[in-house]
Amino acid sequence: MAEATWVGGDGTGAEQTDYGRTANWSGGVVPDADDHVIVANTGHNCKLDANREAASLTINSSATLDGSGAKLSIKSEGDSSEGTDGYAVDINGIIAGNLDLEITTAATTSVDIAPSSGTIRNLTINHASFIGTILGPTTITGDLTITAGELKTAGSNDLTVTGDVSVTGTLTGNASAISMGSLTIASGGTYSATSGTTTITDEASSYAFDNAGTFTHNNGKVKIDFNTPNNSYDTLVRCDEFYDLEIEMDGTAYETKLRPASGTANTILNNLTLTQGIFEKNSAAHTLDIHGLTNIAANGVFMEDTNENTNTITHHGLVTNLGEYKINDTTTVKMNGGIRNLGGTVTVA
Repeated sequence: MAEATWVGGDGTGAEQTDYGRTANWSGGVVPDADDHVIVANTGHNCKLDANREAASLTINSSATLDGSGAKLSIKSEGDSSEGTDGYAVDINGIIAGNLDLEITTAATTSVDIAPSSGTIRNLTINHASFIGTILGPTTITGDLTITAGELKTAGSNDLTVTGDVSVTGTLTGNASAISMGSLTIASGGTYSATSGTTTITDEASSYAFDNAGTFTHNNGKVKIDFNTPNNSYDTLVRCDEFYDLEIEMDGTAYETKLRPASGTANTILNNLTLTQGIFEKNSAAHTLDIHGLTNIAANGVFMEDTNENTNTITHHGLVTNLGEYKINDTTTVKMNGGIRNLGGTVTVA
């Protein structure tokens, strides 16, 4: 493998920033999958002209890579003998335009995708042997897709994905906070959650959180916190078990429905907090066990549907109600820890 350094500035006008122009690279050759690409600060931005491949990517301080809506696929990792320090991606400079990154290296490596300015649009991880650690607080403005391999966050380096996250490989959340649009854990996929808070801000195909794989809660919280659902004010959350679960929808009429991923039982091992919006089971036949506290705030409604079967709900801890708790008529509500009704309403319907 060789090192290809951006020199830029050759020619006039758009020629000076053209990734595909040979004279803009050291050695006079446009880099390919065998080259460690280094974007140096030459005073001329490096602008992708098409989807390209590289062995690794380094963007030096104050240098700029303009994605221009194209994708750069990383096939290996940096070589310390070439001065690229063993990173698959090491971004110290600036990202402009819309850059899509695909990482297909088999290496156990570091991934620094926290530019000094700008963000990655879409990130795809796609190699079964890849293990990559994100260094630095990171924002992805599009989607994160982990088709294979493992992507890990580290320490206080929080991860924000404004689009959807789809995991068929593994996402390991060591950071204190992870925020994403929707989360889909496909069959065979794993999300090992942060022990802090995983915040879900949107939905995909009516699901904010959809687990068909393995979800390890690590005593962390999942928070459903977004504005207008796309599905007639309803959003679905499919998972058998949470540790802490919080519902904070933007509107009081927005509804979150909880359903099991398998079988008919939902379990919340610690607390359920209903800050705003409506919370229901997806089916009257499903059971719900809440082992910690149930906290219903003033703008929260617990089991709004009069057809709901609250007989299949067991509160093992104290229920504190400042909003509204609706009990289905002719059923027995199991509140083993009692109820403290502080200005809320308890309705039998």
